[in-house]
Amino acid sequence: MNVLRRTALGFLGLLIFSAVVAPVCAQQEFPPPRGKGRVVVVISGHDGAPAYRGVAQEIAQLGYDVVLFDANSIATNDTAATLRSAVQQAQQMAHALPGKVGFVGFSQGGGQVLIYGSQMPDIATVVIAWYPATRSISDAAAFAARMRLPVLMLAGEMDNNHGCCEISTARMLAEHAACFYLRELPLQPRGLCRRHAAHRGQAGRISRPATGANCPSASRDAS
Repeated sequence: MNVLRRTALGFLGLLIFSAVVAPVCAQQEFPPPRGKGRVVVVISGHDGAPAYRGVAQEIAQLGYDVVLFDANSIATNDTAATLRSAVQQAQQMAHALPGKVGFVGFSQGGGQVLIYGSQMPDIATVVIAWYPATRSISDAAAFAARMRLPVLMLAGEMDNNHGCCEISTARMLAEHAACFYLRELPLQPRGLCRRHAAHRGQAGRISRPATGANCPSASRDAS
């Protein structure tokens, strides 16, 4: 699992440089070890932000200014606008450098950053989604055509958590999206993934990642 964490965080490191709503609640800042850092917005799973403080701190130790939000506070009648508001709040943190952010989300939060964040190239540079909720994606090809950011998805081969995080949807996205990297987890997960019992019990072959052949170069524009 440590290797997978390093893979995801390394992907973030390569790409991170590149409507007014009510303020989102439940944010917590994890500043970098020294000074200020590029902003990474982390969205928790349905079980709430406290369970994801550890991984937020890990990302912050790499030199990023991490702002953790509870997915339940992001889920509104206008989730896209609420997510934008979260980014605005994160960019105002004391240790935040100006510029676009990176999105990292888990389960419910993974679905939020995948479905909404991947269509926000004006404020973000990359999306990393761990076992994201994808139930609402009924047409993977059509959704993939709307994606505007590089995406790394980590998903379980045998994940069928009440239909929320089907591996078949992840594979269809990998087939159709121009800049989408899929890492399938073939073994029973530990650490991050283990928080959700319904995401366990994964077994089978090691699957290929998407090639991402049409992926644009990472932007280092901080504007």
